[in-house]
Amino acid sequence: MQKDGVAPALKNFKHIFIIVALNLLLLTFVFADNFPATPPLPASHPTLYSDTITSKTDASPVSIADSQGLFVTGDITTLGNVGIGTTNPGQKLEIAGNIQLTGGARQVLLGNGQGMVDDGGANLKLGSAPGTRVYLAPGGTDTLTALPSGNVGIGTTGPTQQLALGGTVGNFGMSTADASDNAILQISGGGTAGTNRGSYINLYGNEHTQAGKMQFFTGTGSGGGNNFEFYTDQSGGATAKLTILPSGNVGIGTANPIHLLHLYKAGNTELALDRATKAGGSAYVKYVTGGVDDWYVGMPTNQDYYMVSPDGTKGLFIEKSGGNVGIGTTSPGYKLDVQGAGGVLNVKRTSGSTMAALFEYDAASGGLLGLKNTATGDQYHFSVTPDFVISESAVADRFTIKKTSGNVGIGTTSPGSKLEVSGASPVLTIRPTGVGEMSRIRFLNSAGAVIGDFAVDTGGNMAITHTLQDASITFTTKDAIGQSERMRITGSGNVGIGTTSPNRLLQVRSSNPEISLINTNNHEWIMTQGIAGVTNDFQLYESGGAGQFVIKTGGNVGIGTTIPAYKLDVAGDAHATSFPTSSDIRLKKNITQIANVLDKLEKIHGVKFEWNEKYKQLGRATNGTQIGIIAQDVEKEFPELVTTWGNESYRAVDYGRFSAVLLEAVKEQQNEIDELKAQNQYLSEKINGIISRIK
Repeated sequence: MQKDGVAPALKNFKHIFIIVALNLLLLTFVFADNFPATPPLPASHPTLYSDTITSKTDASPVSIADSQGLFVTGDITTLGNVGIGTTNPGQKLEIAGNIQLTGGARQVLLGNGQGMVDDGGANLKLGSAPGTRVYLAPGGTDTLTALPSGNVGIGTTGPTQQLALGGTVGNFGMSTADASDNAILQISGGGTAGTNRGSYINLYGNEHTQAGKMQFFTGTGSGGGNNFEFYTDQSGGATAKLTILPSGNVGIGTANPIHLLHLYKAGNTELALDRATKAGGSAYVKYVTGGVDDWYVGMPTNQDYYMVSPDGTKGLFIEKSGGNVGIGTTSPGYKLDVQGAGGVLNVKRTSGSTMAALFEYDAASGGLLGLKNTATGDQYHFSVTPDFVISESAVADRFTIKKTSGNVGIGTTSPGSKLEVSGASPVLTIRPTGVGEMSRIRFLNSAGAVIGDFAVDTGGNMAITHTLQDASITFTTKDAIGQSERMRITGSGNVGIGTTSPNRLLQVRSSNPEISLINTNNHEWIMTQGIAGVTNDFQLYESGGAGQFVIKTGGNVGIGTTIPAYKLDVAGDAHATSFPTSSDIRLKKNITQIANVLDKLEKIHGVKFEWNEKYKQLGRATNGTQIGIIAQDVEKEFPELVTTWGNESYRAVDYGRFSAVLLEAVKEQQNEIDELKAQNQYLSEKINGIISRIK
């Protein structure tokens, strides 16, 4: 039981015991006629009497009146009543006012040496003689009893449990001290919460909001796995009638439920949904998802059929009386009545060799199966006589399968081939039944294996496919010389034009292969490999113009030039967000730092210039004034930054790597600046010292 609920009651009991114990304490002081000599008083205490009372034998009272209090050391003995704060005590000791005990162990003891003890802290202990009990008896009636065994009784003097309630208990409760009327009762098996607590019960509620809950907890000891069980008797062989596992599974008739609700019985296991009358209400089992009803299984209000339905209006219905079964209808007129707006019946055999469905007609003339449109009255008959025939009612046969030959006739009852179609143009139409499907003619070999299809999709695109490995699709045309293959698609998907064995996704073979890209304005770009035996360069050029993009056989790429001197040679301006250059130390060796850069840079000058006619004739010049450096000057000091190109070995400077030289130059210059600063500081200090001495 929670301490907060017991605290107010214990507080009241504590006050009662303090008052009783103090009375018992003062009774131990018995005044006699003889007074011992007055002991010395503390220096800080005022002297009450200047003489000593040695004895008094008459019956008149002794009165001590002092506003500073009474200080006594030793024993006081008297045969009469003693009053403190009162001149007319009615008991052996009567105190008018508060009582306070101080010092070490503060006790109020009875004749048997037991009583009330204050241990000097916040604890108050009530005791009795060994083997005896402690009572609280307000109004003379034993209300609370504590036995030496630790059992406590309220309303009973012989508790047999740790807490026993006796008498007529009309209401038992414990309330919190807040203003929300929250009532709490907890009955616990002891232990530590979360680690080794026994089973316990919580009752919680709020009178104003009418909100509350009841909680039943099984033990949470280290073993765990305790069940919550309900029994209907207390015999030794009793079994739980209802079990709740820690997982939340509930078992009725089983102690090991493996589902959220598990029912078990050795005989017939029954679950009854009982309604008084058909009109009295429905009897349903509902399947709910996310708070929304999904399926009903049961009997609706005022109906006499069994229903399995998602919404109560469609699904499976079984009549109680006739036994008719309806799917999509609540009033089946046949043993099986299937109704619906879309596909209403699908019979599929997933395994085995027997027929998925068989309609029999017990007559020698053959079976008859009909399909009827009730809206128009049209109907078709299926018959076996002995050929399989589909005929429109009262009209000629429309479809025939001959029993002996297996020939199929459409529009004819005597087909002479495996498929014979007879009728007005168009004779044969192939139409897919599904959206996005292709109209298809399939080709098989003599073994019945599919070897290819000829199909057209809904957009009019034609597809020719095959299924044999490494087989190709070829396209041939005929010219004045004869019929020749022009294009081939191999089994691997390679396309060849001018070749029968393409080994690339697209391969074009010719003595001068060219691919032309031309727009509607007749602006043409041409890709070519060059002329066989002359050049094998790849070029992309504008029709009527020179090559704009060239890849040489050596791997050099030219943009704006057909004679690239570098892996990428751009004749003209080039723009990019960055030109990263490999610089990882893991890729370098023989690393040395550039030194004495400033002196070398004195011999290299930044200049302004314009490109001359020779450079313009090479197709590389850009117009306007340029800024740069002279390659020959750089080559003398830093030859690593200069390369040559062209037949006349023109010089080129690697401006990007030139930044490393400039970096070291800045560092050398900074060192000189730092040295000058140090010298300046030194001279300043010297000058300041001289000036101070002069002053």
